[in-house]
Order: sequence, then C-alpha cells, then structure tokens
Amino acid sequence: MMDKLSFELNKVTEKTRKEDIIIGIKMLHDLKLSYDDVLDKVLQYFGKDIPKDEIKKLVKENY
Repeated sequence: MMDKLSFELNKVTEKTRKEDIIIGIKMLHDLKLSYDDVLDKVLQYFGKDIPKDEIKKLVKENY
C-alpha cells in the first residue's frame, strides 16, 4: 500500500515540476531571452534533478 502511495506521489511531484519548468520557459521567452539562453537557464536551475535530454525536449516544445 505504501509503495503505491509513494509511487503516485512521485508521479504527481514530477508532473508538477515539469509544469513549473514549462511556466518558467514561457516567462523567459516572454522576457525576450533567446532559445539558447532559456535552455542554459533551465539547465542551470533544473539540471541536477531532471535529465538533460528531458530539459531539452521541454524547452524545444515550449519555447
């Protein structure tokens, strides 16, 4: 029971984190940062927690 709850909480946390990253990408884009600058900033702040390929995909899809 606890493993299932833990798994579900991890899924929710990961989804929320991705949503937060997408909001950040859109905000940085609105501030007229270039694609490369946005990618660098997102990697700087989230690169320890999320794989680089995943971040690149999120930036590409939401820039």
